[in-house]
Amino acid sequence: MPRRERKRKQWICSPDELETLSLPALPRIDLIVVRAEAVNPSKCQVRIHLFDAADVELKDGEAHFKEGASKLYYFKNGKWAACRTTRDWHEQRSTRVQVIQESQAILEEHGTMTLRHLYYLLVSAGVIGNCKDDYVIVSNAIVDARETGAIDDDKIEDGSRSVTLNSGYSNVASFLNPAAYYTNPWKTQGVHVELWFEKAAIMSVVDSIGRDYKVTMRPFKGQASRSYCARIAEDFELIDKPIIVFYCGDHDPSGYCIPQSAEERVREILYQRFEGRSAGFTVERKAFNRDDFEAHPELNAFDAKETDSNYEKFVAEYGTDCAELDALPPEVLRNRLIDAVKGCIYDQDAWDAWAAQDAQERTRLQTVIDNWEG
Repeated sequence: MPRRERKRKQWICSPDELETLSLPALPRIDLIVVRAEAVNPSKCQVRIHLFDAADVELKDGEAHFKEGASKLYYFKNGKWAACRTTRDWHEQRSTRVQVIQESQAILEEHGTMTLRHLYYLLVSAGVIGNCKDDYVIVSNAIVDARETGAIDDDKIEDGSRSVTLNSGYSNVASFLNPAAYYTNPWKTQGVHVELWFEKAAIMSVVDSIGRDYKVTMRPFKGQASRSYCARIAEDFELIDKPIIVFYCGDHDPSGYCIPQSAEERVREILYQRFEGRSAGFTVERKAFNRDDFEAHPELNAFDAKETDSNYEKFVAEYGTDCAELDALPPEVLRNRLIDAVKGCIYDQDAWDAWAAQDAQERTRLQTVIDNWEG
């Protein structure tokens, strides 16, 4: 049996002794070091990391791991799985240079986006892998690029944090800002349209749609709470026309469960509190869809998580391939949503009349400001 140093929770064994650990096939090496760490002692779960002997130095019977040592396999919850090999220092440096160069091209083509969205586009481009270690490489590389001026700060947006300003207005003109004035064009149409998103980070990619078409956009940040759904129900109850919701989320078990759960909860609240008014709203998924893999073969899929409670239902209907919404090219997502929203403008003449009237009122507001300052 392998010699175990209990104090350091390490095993040192030869290739022949690996068979006693029931490991999958490993390359023939002279020595391997196994580091074990408790994951959940109450459930007797242990994660074991195997390291190539080339990454380990033995001194006085102790194993010293070199920086960036390569994990070959790990054991958790009764299963062995392969790990991605950590890049050595020289390879990381080369990769960081490539990440910055490709990021510059992506940001030039697609405009401002979140770091997470940029990361998935780099994965799709084959520049980086889809794993936590590579995300860290991208994050560090982009920070360096922004600090050195290789990438402008305003090209990367943090969509998860907001700022509340309470400094007031500099003058009346800043308060009566004509550019910020508009009325609701959907009052001229036969439907009410909303866009729902699984995550808030994607909002920076699609916020122009909200501004241009004056549609309500709701980020869910995962499963929607009862309070959030109640707010939606309260808004819907005041709308006396058909309501159409376009949803965008990840192509994975949770990405399909989230909108279904929110839809059911909102509908339930509408019946409980508002006698079912507006409960006939419809939700249509626009992205990410399984067809996007065929339309964009450059996208990299990852396996559905077996630990997800919705795993079996998802796999039965869609298979095991998953993808993040962020992996879709920004212009693809924007154009798809624009087409969906424009398709709900049933009375184009009424829409054009609204636009003309709003423009006139902004001009009148500017006249008020000019006379005020005069």
